[in-house]
Amino acid sequence: MLSEMFKFSWLQAFLCFLLLLNPLLCIGKESVERNQGIAKEYYERCKRLKKLSRSRFTKIEFCKHHIDRVSYKARYYVFENQDDKTDVNFLRYSAFRKGIGLGKSVLIQKDNLEDAEVTINQVTNDVYYSFGDTFNITLGYGTIVSGNSELLTLSDNKKYTSNSVTGNLIAVALGLKIMNVELLISKNIINAIYSNYSRTMMGVPEYTDRVIQLKQDLNTIGIGFIYDF
Repeated sequence: MLSEMFKFSWLQAFLCFLLLLNPLLCIGKESVERNQGIAKEYYERCKRLKKLSRSRFTKIEFCKHHIDRVSYKARYYVFENQDDKTDVNFLRYSAFRKGIGLGKSVLIQKDNLEDAEVTINQVTNDVYYSFGDTFNITLGYGTIVSGNSELLTLSDNKKYTSNSVTGNLIAVALGLKIMNVELLISKNIINAIYSNYSRTMMGVPEYTDRVIQLKQDLNTIGIGFIYDF
């Protein structure tokens, strides 16, 4: 519809131009002054229509830009805690597009038990879903893809290792958007079971039936960055 108005306006402008250049081209009984007035009125109308058309096209392009714009997010969480019995280091990072996120979580933990010392290193692959704008909520779930543990028994000073692990991570996060930055707090529940601990002495494997079950509840803070394209 705008293109038809635009074409019609240029046709009117051409006729007005002819009327302004040569009043003798005017047909009818009206005076030359009246024809010139009509021509000027058409000319002003053409200018108004042209200006209106440009403003509408500008608004359309502006809206289209904002509709097509896609936001990407990068988020980082860190947790550290150390006391007499436990030393925990946790890192989580993720990337989001249109509310769907992928990431990894890394946990390094050392526990001093009554009869043993246990060290755990594990990595989970995570998937997230986030909704909301200024205030947002994120739900996440991850599965352990790699992990290893060392078990040092204090009674006989024997060190066993295990690469057999199963477990998952469940995360809930709240975010506050301030311009292109997010302030984040998150609750992370980690469950893992390590089994099949073994060691090798002079080429002969030795096993223990010890099973280490990890249950960790971590409250972390984080920061996010938003990139608009």
